[in-house]
Amino acid sequence: MAMDSSAVKPRQSVPREKQLAPIILKLHIFTLAALSLADADTISAATITSERKVYNGLDFAKAVADASVSILVLMEDVVLQDGDWADIPTPLLLSRNLTVASDPAELDKPRTLNMNWVAEKIRLGNGAVLRFQSLVVVNYRLGNHNQAPGLDILSRCNLGASAVVEVVDAVGVHRVCYPPKIQEMSLASVKRPASIPGNQSYHVNLAQPGCTNETSARPLERCWPHRGFYDDVSMLGADPKDYNLVQLNGYIVHLIRVERANRW
Repeated sequence: MAMDSSAVKPRQSVPREKQLAPIILKLHIFTLAALSLADADTISAATITSERKVYNGLDFAKAVADASVSILVLMEDVVLQDGDWADIPTPLLLSRNLTVASDPAELDKPRTLNMNWVAEKIRLGNGAVLRFQSLVVVNYRLGNHNQAPGLDILSRCNLGASAVVEVVDAVGVHRVCYPPKIQEMSLASVKRPASIPGNQSYHVNLAQPGCTNETSARPLERCWPHRGFYDDVSMLGADPKDYNLVQLNGYIVHLIRVERANRW
């Protein structure tokens, strides 16, 4: 039986450009998504590894307040002042890990960070680690650091929070000096926090061969009434209160290869 060709509609050809359009659109969307992911990874990496050079106390305060900064590099000796924090709500909650260090190119002459007894500008968030590395740290505790280990610049952590202050390959200049025997007894009584593995290790008295009494000398070159060394010592931080009492402040102090220099 013959087919009536008039009943069959001719097949319309679709232009090649229209056939490829959906495919091209999908490829374009996929490419944009991939680029967005790559950009996100780049931004994330920059956020984590951002470094800031610090020349003075104002630079220091601004860098601490900048959430994108994870490393502060001291290019000069730095003295902190209360006024450096005038435009920053304090205590500033520091929820990220932060390292403060000397210029790596001049580790033979570590920079001095004079905290100048500036008080309660930073509060460590839960799990945060604040590290001071390859520095000489002075005027950080107005009271007796043996009774209240910690930093005046830190406010106590919020209730239930816990953080760590690490001092690594550094020098701490202490205001109060115990005779070596009493210092040894004091350190022997310090209980290491269970969250910090290892054993307490220290030397209460170091020899000072070749030291000088020249006031212009760098801290490591000077003669001090006493010097000691913390190979690895950790303790619960505490803040001084009235009537010679102390109160735990929520952070742990961990000293690793830290030299102690006593002023008197």
